[in-house]
Amino acid sequence: MEQALSDADGARGYKLRDDIRVYGQNETTLHVPLLRTIEENHNGTSKVRRVLDQPAIKGANRSRARLGLFGLSAKEIVFGVERTKLDLPPNQEYPAHIADPAVWVPAFADTMRAAWGDERHPQHQIARDAEKIATIQLQIIVGTANPDEFHNVVFDPNRADHRRPPLGYSLTEKAASDLRAVLRDAKANRWIDETERAWLAGEGIDPYRIDGEDLVTTRDRRDRALFTAVFPEDYDRAMAVRRVLGEPKRSYTNKDHVSHRLRMVSSVIGEGYRYRWNPRVLDGMLSSTFIKTHNHLDLPEWRDALEAGLADNGVLEDFLTTRGIHWLAEHKIIDADRGSIGAQAGGHDNDPEDQGETTADRKIRRSTISARKAMLLQPERTVALMRELADAANEGLAPRTIGTDNKPIDGTTATKHWFDTEFPKVTQRRKPTKGRDSETDPTTPTTPDPTPRSSSSRPGTTSTPTRPTTCPPPSSTW
Repeated sequence: MEQALSDADGARGYKLRDDIRVYGQNETTLHVPLLRTIEENHNGTSKVRRVLDQPAIKGANRSRARLGLFGLSAKEIVFGVERTKLDLPPNQEYPAHIADPAVWVPAFADTMRAAWGDERHPQHQIARDAEKIATIQLQIIVGTANPDEFHNVVFDPNRADHRRPPLGYSLTEKAASDLRAVLRDAKANRWIDETERAWLAGEGIDPYRIDGEDLVTTRDRRDRALFTAVFPEDYDRAMAVRRVLGEPKRSYTNKDHVSHRLRMVSSVIGEGYRYRWNPRVLDGMLSSTFIKTHNHLDLPEWRDALEAGLADNGVLEDFLTTRGIHWLAEHKIIDADRGSIGAQAGGHDNDPEDQGETTADRKIRRSTISARKAMLLQPERTVALMRELADAANEGLAPRTIGTDNKPIDGTTATKHWFDTEFPKVTQRRKPTKGRDSETDPTTPTTPDPTPRSSSSRPGTTSTPTRPTTCPPPSSTW
């Protein structure tokens, strides 16, 4: 949990924890009291515990840094502070971790006061580091006029910060925040309800889930719905999407706007998979005029799409664009094209394992467009690979390789190296353009006339001396 919060902290030119240790906290943070119900197992007996928590709505990063200076973490606030960090009254028994804030908060405050002036106290340095933030100003939300919308009213301001933030949030965070803004607008216009919005945003359960349904079918339904929300067929909804994203008129949209929408979808879809890939895997997968011409995607359920894709390359191409590429990225069989080798050397924003790549590894990088072209040349084998990926996802296993007979090979694992070998890059040569005049001079080359110097050196020839030409003096003006 701590690592996930740290990854979302954003990029700064300074360490926030060190900053508030020296200067204190001048900004007022906004919090909301939430009563958390936690069910725990105590020696085989289920016990329900209630914890009053005050998560920060504005200033979450500062609140975490503040906890860090006190030697605490968000996990301890929920599951209990270690007894060794507290000066507790003697002659009483306490559990190893104390979660009741009515007990640990005053005890911890007494500990900090005692440690501040006692250099021999084990928490003396912590008390000194946190002295600038011993008392701070905060605001608390105590209610709302619309209880049903309490969650959105409370958390929308924080979501907006991730769209146009003062910090350098990752591409995945920014793209996902833009898509959630589109979903909130669709809900405000009553095109979807709160249950569907929460489901698509990854914050709620699937309202259309059927008992006994497999994982891939459940994910596929959400994936298709997200593409429909970002590239809607309805004109009013399409205009609303452009307004929320700050896009120009439809006739002025270009490939950058198409790529941004694809990254939005890819980033949110990735939250439902076992590996969260780089959302740029879909860059260039749709035409640069896709928004301009008001196109939309007609996406059948994954089984129907694969069956139809055996006979129709167009259906298979749409499936690979919207789902197949993600299925491959989930198992790291393909990755986003990172351009030149120099750019690739910077590493992958979401995968620290790529930091160990060699130059030879990066040279074989290929775009997902290249991967799609190669798969379309072997439609039956590609469909077999997609079905194997679906079975592997449902069973929680690694996918097997697909042989030339379009059947899985037991005892093997589909990897990037296997894919690049069996689905090699397609070398596309530029076709000659007909109907254009050649820019090459069609005249047959001839021997040039001799220069005066060369003609005078020949035997039997004479030359007439000429008066040398007087050259003007060099100019001194620059």
